[in-house]
Amino acid sequence: MLADAHPLHDHYLPAAEFRARPELLRTLEVSPPVIDGQTRAVAIETFDKQACGGTHVPTTADVGRFSIYRNENKGHINKRLSARLDVTLLES
Repeated sequence: MLADAHPLHDHYLPAAEFRARPELLRTLEVSPPVIDGQTRAVAIETFDKQACGGTHVPTTADVGRFSIYRNENKGHINKRLSARLDVTLLES
């Protein structure tokens, strides 16, 4: 998925539309910011779309290779995944 270089696109939608589309919210306790009555959504072409206030790469290939090295149970329905980037690719 990452190596296929799927483009990421963001756009803003009115807060009322965001609230009417529960599939855009993937976190239980933290909601993305609403600024000037709008919420930012980020889409990975052919894969996913969700609200997010964070920073993003232009394509999935820009993430590079990584591995998940730990999976922790943090409650009834919460998991924490710890990931590590392959820095050998960054050095070349």
